[in-house]
Amino acid sequence: MYRAKAHGRARCEIFDEKMLARAQEQLRLETDLHLAMEREEFHVVYQPIIELETDRLRGFEALLRWRHPERGLIPPTKFIPLAEETGLIVPLGNWIFTEACRRLRHWHDLDPRFRELTLAVNLSLRQVYSADLEEEIAALVDEAGLNPMLLHFEITENTLIEHPNQVTKVLLRLKRHGFKVAIDDFGTGYSSLAALQSLPVDLLKIDQVFVARMDESGKARQIVATIVGLARALGHEVIAEGIETDAQLKELRRIHCTLGQGHLFSPPLEGDAVEEEVLTRYYPDLPKPVRREAGARRAR
Repeated sequence: MYRAKAHGRARCEIFDEKMLARAQEQLRLETDLHLAMEREEFHVVYQPIIELETDRLRGFEALLRWRHPERGLIPPTKFIPLAEETGLIVPLGNWIFTEACRRLRHWHDLDPRFRELTLAVNLSLRQVYSADLEEEIAALVDEAGLNPMLLHFEITENTLIEHPNQVTKVLLRLKRHGFKVAIDDFGTGYSSLAALQSLPVDLLKIDQVFVARMDESGKARQIVATIVGLARALGHEVIAEGIETDAQLKELRRIHCTLGQGHLFSPPLEGDAVEEEVLTRYYPDLPKPVRREAGARRAR
């Protein structure tokens, strides 16, 4: 039944041994997922977001990773949909946000210049429907002593299209608290211009699928340029995801894309590695005590 639903509904699927194996694997993964939080198998990594024109560090996106004791690193594409389906994404989302706020507060305390660094966190559909979402987030930000303007919540374009009324209400409430909002994976969900014009968003994130094809496809370059132009016309900043080559960076600068992230700058790193490898790169004149502290944390 679930297989038929996943392939578009109104159809049938023949049960076979492969399907049984997949179902059993899914059940094992779900069981392990419930235990993973108790066993502290999750960790947060951070990918830098860079101002493309000036090469200045603007902030980070916080991303969840699961290191299974037997299977190793499990891709988010495997466990995030399962966490969403089971409802575990709500406590997981709260945990990610708490850890990320603590880390951002620590960076702010390391050096006065770091107090402008922003932090982006993904917001799931289950969290959107959580009754206490805004109050819990506001309380965590207040406890960490952070400026809400530095916190950006990313919601996928598909989620926005499928649940426009509920999502818009939540985004408006987040904006009233002072947070900023970004549409993630923009360009993959075909949202209408009328809806985009009325949405309470601050940033559009160009899906990495388009960025990856810029080196070889004129159409991809045109799509990216169109999104950048549309965002600028609406007063939004633009973040290009998945930048991996100098040619992509050069083209994005040419069309005046504001921000970018990707392996060309840095892969997602754990917090201590960020301090040693990213902060010291973009702030080469950091005082020695800050450098020593970052190195000591990395060594531990």
